[in-house]
Amino acid sequence: MTDSVQTTEGSEPGGRPVAVVTGGARGIGRAVVRRLTQEGYDVEFTYLSSKRAADELTEATGGLARGSQVDGRDAEQVRAFMDRVAATGRLQALVNNQGLTVDRLVNQVTWPELEQLLDTNLGSAVTFTHAALPHMLRHRRGDVVFISSQARRNARVGNAMYGVSKAALTRYAANIALEGARFNVFANVVEPGFVETDLTKVMLDGKDRKKYLQEIPLRRFTNPRDVAQVVAALVTRNPELVGAVLPVAGGAQL
Repeated sequence: MTDSVQTTEGSEPGGRPVAVVTGGARGIGRAVVRRLTQEGYDVEFTYLSSKRAADELTEATGGLARGSQVDGRDAEQVRAFMDRVAATGRLQALVNNQGLTVDRLVNQVTWPELEQLLDTNLGSAVTFTHAALPHMLRHRRGDVVFISSQARRNARVGNAMYGVSKAALTRYAANIALEGARFNVFANVVEPGFVETDLTKVMLDGKDRKKYLQEIPLRRFTNPRDVAQVVAALVTRNPELVGAVLPVAGGAQL
């Protein structure tokens, strides 16, 4: 872990509202970043090791998105980053997307792997949310979206600890929704199934891919852009939802 927040080159703050997207350099996060810039937001996104991808995304969005290297497991880094973003007075949305998976049988997962998974999938979301909430409550406006997973309800061999971390995340989000709504701070959850990302390609060989496609009514994995579209609807409050848990999984939740 580093002692300071490293920021890629980007545009100077303007008058647009600001959204924070964690884990925004790749996959779902990258699609969310791009969509929110199109919805009128300046986006501050975090990454852990994908600096090249972060720089490319900043360039692709014309500087409307700016990446910062932040370890979500480090509370001091998170607070420093969020305080800098909030100092603009324009922080309106937080999308908790940072995460990793450990695809292994329960009795084969090591304790260090378990700690890293829980600290990343649950701990980082809690840390970012706690750092953002005081600013949102002060201004009586904020939208927090948690990217959970169908794995929190659909057990399969090897996904126990990942599913547990996402189940805890969904439960945590419920209290943020309950406690924040009267202050005009809304929280909602998006639960994708299998999404077409680099991670999915690594996890599934041809045989597994065919098997899981057969379990999805649409017979296709979700495109990251579909997830991003739902996130954009939530943070723009179109429709206005509080405490919703929305599956974006081609019917896999059925």
